[in-house]
Amino acid sequence: MTIKIRIVFFKEHRRLISTFNGDEREHSVLKSKKQDLVLSVEGGEKKKCALRICNQDSQVEENVIKLKVAHFEKAVRRVGTQIYSIEKQR
Repeated sequence: MTIKIRIVFFKEHRRLISTFNGDEREHSVLKSKKQDLVLSVEGGEKKKCALRICNQDSQVEENVIKLKVAHFEKAVRRVGTQIYSIEKQR
């Protein structure tokens, strides 16, 4: 090999190494961003599950209250009917 060819080869080799190092840094940055996004998604999933459980608990409480109100209304109607019957008997 002549000196000119070696110089061209050396310059090309340095360019490739520089490009590789830049790609390696970019890969590292992208890998870090991906990890951050994965953690964010996992946190969102956990939060979603917690909110779903909280929502289910709230719905259960609401249904229990509705059931109690229905029972009280039925009891009030019964008492009202009994009072009416007693007044009617007088």
